[in-house]
Amino acid sequence: MWQLIRKPRWIFLLVLAAGLGSLFVRLGFWQWHKYHARIDQNAATLAGQTTAPVPIQTLLPVGSADTGAAAFRRVTMTGSYDIAHDLVVYGRTRDAQPGNEVLTPFVLSDGRVVIINRGWIPFQDGKPDLTASSPPSGKVHIVGVLEPSETTGTPLPSAGLTQVAFIDLGELSSWIGQPVLPYWVHLQAQTPRQAAFPKTVMLPPPDGGPYFSYALQWWFFALVAFFGYPFLLHREIRDSRKEAIQAGAGSETGMATDGERFQPGTKEGS
Repeated sequence: MWQLIRKPRWIFLLVLAAGLGSLFVRLGFWQWHKYHARIDQNAATLAGQTTAPVPIQTLLPVGSADTGAAAFRRVTMTGSYDIAHDLVVYGRTRDAQPGNEVLTPFVLSDGRVVIINRGWIPFQDGKPDLTASSPPSGKVHIVGVLEPSETTGTPLPSAGLTQVAFIDLGELSSWIGQPVLPYWVHLQAQTPRQAAFPKTVMLPPPDGGPYFSYALQWWFFALVAFFGYPFLLHREIRDSRKEAIQAGAGSETGMATDGERFQPGTKEGS
């Protein structure tokens, strides 16, 4: 057995199995930590979404630095829409129907600007026409949920922009030409009410993501690596012993046959 293990091929397999198994265990714990981080985030999101809304100036005072504590909180605000910078986030489905979501800057009563996701419209070929989805004019009162930027660092054209793939607040700020608040608002209700479209999008239910199943998969791969090596080694030892026994039996059979063939006193030997 030890002679077999010391062979270069089995030393290489041992190192490979130990290395891969250890890597798979670490990857499993990485996904496990991501799963629990998502669970904690979901809990914080639900807590923020179920509390009574507060004025946005309470959570984001003028001149204050963002600490992240305002994320997923319900807020109220009063101001007016800047329809000159309407655009859509394309590729957003609703009830399995293709469509887009409409983004419109909103100028607060204190002069600051926040991006409002006003809801969903059906898919349109080419440049989206938002004429039938215009927001109310004049002073508008909004209730919604603060959401962080979906992504960062996605350059946008300086002119002719009508649709984006993700809500990147930094790039939208550059496109609009003035600072925006570090959160966009998922619209829940507004007064006056908007037209038939956009339709208000329901908040997505909490989702743990694929991380739990990924963790189990990595740990399964680790078990295969750790137990695969001794399984293969055991099979190799078993086959080697079987071959040795068969070789020994064949040698003994050959010797007995030769002895019988030339035994003195027989006709062949006389």
